[in-house]
Amino acid sequence: MNLRDKIQASLDSDATSCAIAKETGISNSTIVELRHGKRKLSNITLKVAERVLVQIFLADLILVYWVPRNEGLRA
Repeated sequence: MNLRDKIQASLDSDATSCAIAKETGISNSTIVELRHGKRKLSNITLKVAERVLVQIFLADLILVYWVPRNEGLRA
């Protein structure tokens, strides 16, 4: 999966725009504009792309390392 696909997947996820904005530091309005096609993904700045990627990386890290190790803690 390339960079553009990862960012698009994050935007297409079930996460709310507010949650993505909070996690990435990107304004909610920018996330909403990207999701609704008012702003093209190809026109985002490197700074915005980096912030979204950090959010994706952290989510992947939690799924890979934290969830399997804590499965026994579920009731």
